[in-house]
Amino acid sequence: EVIYMAATYEYLAGLIDGDGCVSLYKKKDKKARTGFTFAPFLVVTSTNTAFLLALKKNYGGYLDSQGKGDYCGTPMFRLQFSSNEIRTLLPLLIPHLVLKKEEACLLLEALTLTKDHRTKDYNVFPKLERIVSSLKTLKKNREVSYGCVV
Repeated sequence: EVIYMAATYEYLAGLIDGDGCVSLYKKKDKKARTGFTFAPFLVVTSTNTAFLLALKKNYGGYLDSQGKGDYCGTPMFRLQFSSNEIRTLLPLLIPHLVLKKEEACLLLEALTLTKDHRTKDYNVFPKLERIVSSLKTLKKNREVSYGCVV
């Protein structure tokens, strides 16, 4: 099956607003000095792997199985982006996001704080924890957001 699509950041932003997730997770990590790490998360989900492979060709990322969906147990797949891909994509996507704009701004702030793949600056951890908390609140109280300047 061949999928043709407009390879624009506006298009990807619309997909993320509708079927995507933008977040920062605090994960337990026994190897980390603090016992936890922060993991950025930008993903688009679909039941159509050909569609996600076409997105991957245009924007990068990697394809992963998400298990069964809620609707009739249909297998779900996700296109997930690495930290560095997220650093590159978010400034291009934020102007076009609507529902998840504020979440994207917070994630970009977190990635700016860490700069490198792994930060050794433990002073940023309280800020990252604040971002995780803010993202959880936003997801609970989802509203259309227009306020972020990049």
